[in-house]
Amino acid sequence: VSLCALWMHWSLLLQVLSSQTLSRGSWATNRRASHGLHVPGRGSREFKLNWQRPAVEHLQETCRRHELPCESFDMYEFGVYGGRNMRALSLALNRSKVPFRQFWGFDSFEGLPQESKHTQRSAVSEKEWQAGMWSIADYLGVWSAGKLEAKLKKMISDPRVEFVSGWYNESLTSTVAAERNMRPALFVEVDCDLYISSVLALDWMLSQRLIVPGTLIAYDDILTGGSLSGQPQAPRAMVAKSHLTVTPVGHGQ
Repeated sequence: VSLCALWMHWSLLLQVLSSQTLSRGSWATNRRASHGLHVPGRGSREFKLNWQRPAVEHLQETCRRHELPCESFDMYEFGVYGGRNMRALSLALNRSKVPFRQFWGFDSFEGLPQESKHTQRSAVSEKEWQAGMWSIADYLGVWSAGKLEAKLKKMISDPRVEFVSGWYNESLTSTVAAERNMRPALFVEVDCDLYISSVLALDWMLSQRLIVPGTLIAYDDILTGGSLSGQPQAPRAMVAKSHLTVTPVGHGQ
């Protein structure tokens, strides 16, 4: 299998549910005052692309050349948080006339899980990548999964957006792809920060045959020459386990 790949400075690009009550943590108390993050109801609604811009340009060329049936392929985002990336990508792809069928967002909405004790971690991870950090439910003070998903969908403002909520080891079942009629991936963004989450996401995508030749895979939070919570190990594990061939296609920040 040959995939397209795009190496970034901060990232690496490679070519349900029910209305449960979410847990409450202390993350929001420590973060609200110091971080004006772009989430629903805060900041501009016209979110701009950052490191994903080369990915959009690559997808635009892929679809223009009819290298993939883009209009029948799906987009996947692992690590939704406040939906900023999903909205920015949706707007950019619409403006670039890149068609896609559905945009799937996967998140616990309760923050990060516990990372494996055997995974290499960085000093940064000791401060901000602990279990329970980055909980959008805490940040917004909305602990109903149904209400939170509705708020995020309204902000992203694309009818093709759907969420699969829950911890990946529970929500990524062997049947959910068929039950939700998911299609092969045009683009996969892995923005779930940790090795354990990234590997669960990639293993599931591969087991469901949603990653196909031509799929573009993006990994956020990968430092050039460094390590962040072990996530840089995930692409290597994916390639080794599945015997994939990946091809770099560009750079970004």
